[in-house]
Amino acid sequence: MAPNPSPSALAALAPKLTSDLAYRLLVQSVVDYALYLLTPEGIVVNWNAGAERAKGYTADEIVGCHFSVFYLPDDRAAGLPARNLATARRVGSYRGEGWRLRKDGNRFWAHVVIDPVLAEDGSLLGFAKITRDLTEQRIQADQLRYASRHDGLTGLPNREHLIERLRDELASSPRRRVAVIEIDLDRFKDVNDAHGHAAGDETLRELARRTSATLIEGEFLARTGSDEFVAVKRYGDEAELDDFVQRLQNGLTAPLPLSQLTVTINARLGVACFPQDAPDLDKLLDNASLALRRAKQDGFGHHAVCRHYEVAMDEQVRVHRSLLRDLHEGLGRDEFFLVFQGQHDSRRRHAVGYEALLRWQHPRRGLVPPNDFIPLAESSGAIQEIGAWVLHEACVQAMRWREPLRVAVNISPLQLADTRFEAQVLDTLARTGLPPRRLELEITETALIDGRCDSLAALRRLQELGVHIALDDFGIGYSSLGVLHLFAFNKLKVDRSFVTGLEANPQAQAFVHAILAMAQSLSLPVLAEGVETDAQLDALVQAGCDQLQGFMFGRPGTAEQLGLTRP
Repeated sequence: MAPNPSPSALAALAPKLTSDLAYRLLVQSVVDYALYLLTPEGIVVNWNAGAERAKGYTADEIVGCHFSVFYLPDDRAAGLPARNLATARRVGSYRGEGWRLRKDGNRFWAHVVIDPVLAEDGSLLGFAKITRDLTEQRIQADQLRYASRHDGLTGLPNREHLIERLRDELASSPRRRVAVIEIDLDRFKDVNDAHGHAAGDETLRELARRTSATLIEGEFLARTGSDEFVAVKRYGDEAELDDFVQRLQNGLTAPLPLSQLTVTINARLGVACFPQDAPDLDKLLDNASLALRRAKQDGFGHHAVCRHYEVAMDEQVRVHRSLLRDLHEGLGRDEFFLVFQGQHDSRRRHAVGYEALLRWQHPRRGLVPPNDFIPLAESSGAIQEIGAWVLHEACVQAMRWREPLRVAVNISPLQLADTRFEAQVLDTLARTGLPPRRLELEITETALIDGRCDSLAALRRLQELGVHIALDDFGIGYSSLGVLHLFAFNKLKVDRSFVTGLEANPQAQAFVHAILAMAQSLSLPVLAEGVETDAQLDALVQAGCDQLQGFMFGRPGTAEQLGLTRP
C-alpha cells in the first residue's frame, strides 16, 4: 500500500480499510479534519476521531445516519445537502463553506470538500467528505470586517458602511425616495476643551446610543467624522421624513446626563433627497453637504437647525469657488487695501491708536464685505499670505503717520499656529522700522484655546520686545475667562454684541460691568467695540472703560482720508 493514499483512494478501498490497521492509523487517528465516507445516497459509512471532535457524534451514534443532520434546518429545507452531492458528482468535486450543526445543536463554521468515489467502470460508489472547523478563523474575520465598517468609539457604522448602504438603497428603491441627512454638532470641541476628551467621548457614545434607539426599519445612522454623522431614511411621504428629522433633532439636542455633568449639544442638519434633489449617490451627498452649510450659516443661537437642499445653493457654491479663485489672485493684482478705525481714550476722547481693517476692491463685484471673504480666506489657507501682507502694510503705513500712535493688526488662529509667525513679525518690524511698542497684535481666544506652548512662548517673546498683545472679541467664546490664565494680555476688547445691548439689555449691562470690574482688579485695560450712541458712551465711561472704538468717533477710512499721514 502507498504510504500517503488520497481520501479518494481510501474511499475506494473502504470495505477493506474500515477494519484495517492502516485505516485506523491514517484516517481514524486524524483529529484536525473530519474524514468520513458516504453512500451515494448520503448515508454515513464510517467516522474518524476528527469527525467526532468537530461534530460531537461517536461512530456508533452517526454511522448509518444521513449526513444532512449536520445542516441547518433552513438549508435542509432548501435541499442544500442533495445539491452539494450533485455538484460533486457533476463537476468532480464540491468545495464550500457554511454553518453546520454539532450534536449539541451549536453551530460551527465548516470548510467542506466532497469528492465522488468511482469504481473502475465509472459507476458511483459513494463520496469521501472532509470537513474542517474554521469557527475561530470566521470569528476573527467577522471581527475584522466589523471593525473596518464601524466606528470604534460609538459602534455606529462608518463612512465605508454608509456608502455601501446608500448604494443598496438607491439600487433597490428606484421608485421610492431616499433622504440623506448630514449632521454636525455645533461647537462640540468646546466640550472637550472645557471638560476633557473623556467627557467628549462619553457625549458622543451617549448621543449615538440615544439617537440609534429611535431608529426604525428603513433608517440608518453612521458616524463619518469627529462630530459629524449621516442619517439615511427610505420614506414614502413628507410626513415620514419630517417625523424622522424631528426624532433626530430631539435625540441630538436634549440634555445629556453624563457621569460627572449634564451637557447640551447644538446640532445642524442638512437634508437632500433622491431622486428629486440628486440623480446619484455622489450628487446626493454633495447636496446634503450644501444644505448643512446653510444650516450652519443660519444656526447661530439655536439648538437645532435643519435646512433642505435648494437649487439656489448650487449657484452659491459656484460663486464661492469663483470668489476663492479670485481671492488667491487678489494680492497680485493689488486689489486689497487697508482702512483704519480709531481707538480713543474714554476720558480725553483723543485717539491712542488705530486698528487696521482689510478691504477688497474686486474688479467686477466691487467692494466685497469682509464677512464674505475673511472666512473663505481662513478655510482655504489663503489667510496666511493675506495676513502677512496686512501686517507688513499696516506697519509701513504707520511709519508715515503724523503721530507715533499704535497700530493694531488682527491675527488669525492659522497665522499664530504657524511656527514661522514670530520670525515673520520680527522681520516685518526690522524691514519697516516700526518700533515694537507701536504694534498691537489682536488675538482671539480661538487661537489660544488649546494653550499651544509654542504659540504662547512666541507671544511672550514678542511682548518682552514691547509688542502689545490684545485679546479680541472677549466674552463671546466658551472659555474666555480660562484664556486669561494662559497669557498676560495688554488689553481686553469687549465684543460689540454686549455694547449694543447696553441701552436696553440688563444682562449685557451686568456682563460689561463684570468684565470691567475683573479687568480693573487685574490692572488690565479694556476697550469696548461698536460704540455708536451717546448712551452707550456715557454708560461705558461711567463704568470705567479705558478705551472706546466705533462709529461714534467716525467710520473707518484710509490713512489719507483720516489725515493720518504726513504731508
